[in-house]
Amino acid sequence: MLRGLASLEASCSTVRALEFGENALPGTVPPGAYDVALHLDFDDAEGYAAYYADPGHSEVAEFNASISVAGRTARVDWYAADSREGGARHVVAFMWADGGRRAEALAAAGALAGAPGVVSAAVAEDAGGDVRAWDWILDVALDDLAAARDFLSGEAYRTAMAGVVPAILAEATAHATYPRRRR
Repeated sequence: MLRGLASLEASCSTVRALEFGENALPGTVPPGAYDVALHLDFDDAEGYAAYYADPGHSEVAEFNASISVAGRTARVDWYAADSREGGARHVVAFMWADGGRRAEALAAAGALAGAPGVVSAAVAEDAGGDVRAWDWILDVALDDLAAARDFLSGEAYRTAMAGVVPAILAEATAHATYPRRRR
């Protein structure tokens, strides 16, 4: 799987940046720990569409589907500013629960930008329209895995998640924390 993910940037010409990694802290914030995370950057929606139709993507996607657990893939398509800094990344995909408090949840997650060890934090709702996609994402760049460990056990993360939990389906939360690989 990891070899296939590594090949996407070379085989799919519209991929502008690629990051992936195995979850380095799987037991830190259960439930919802996923095994692998993949981030792809494209110039625009047309670049994503071309990637989705690319035979290189199809080959990797088919293999990954053959070894993945059905229903345990989380995806969010979102527009973000460049966040290439930091040595580790913590990403969480969420599904909304019925009811309000969405604005409060997004604000609580966004407040993590100033937490110790955090290089950058982005919060975005799904923009892709893929029916398989989850509703929103929290993407945090951290100094390194030690900072990620401290962040996940720290007060700022606990406070943010206390503001997020009332608005989400807790059982439909996917997260992974991984060291960043630069290309």
